[in-house]
Amino acid sequence: MRAGARAHRSGCVVCGRALEYRAEAEPMRCATCDAAAPSAARCEAGHFVCDACHSRTAKDAIERFCLAADGTDPLRIARQLMRDPKLKLHGPEHHFLVAAALLAGARRPRAVGGPRCCKRTTSLALLAGVRFARAHLGVRMAGR
Repeated sequence: MRAGARAHRSGCVVCGRALEYRAEAEPMRCATCDAAAPSAARCEAGHFVCDACHSRTAKDAIERFCLAADGTDPLRIARQLMRDPKLKLHGPEHHFLVAAALLAGARRPRAVGGPRCCKRTTSLALLAGVRFARAHLGVRMAGR
């Protein structure tokens, strides 16, 4: 999918161009999730978006992407996600995106014992936020 893609009112959800309908379905790759699926419809530029991606919410898109992300750079993860047409330019999903990208980047670098994964990553993110606020903002909160 191209950088800066946004949802369009009609036509292709990736680029806004007109849709083409072929006589027979053929294998295509989803421009959003890269899944392979047969389809008879795509846009003039060749974009195809699978049924699962068409019907999901912005929250679904963020969760799926972050669970599958293998990188450790939260900014890169967030930038890739911002290309998804489900994330509006000025939508509230960006608040959720920040935490999700941070946690996706943090879950790969090290194995930490203790509570379940969800609680562990939440605790690690909160501790990192406390340390950051102390070091860079001069805000002191309880915590290590």
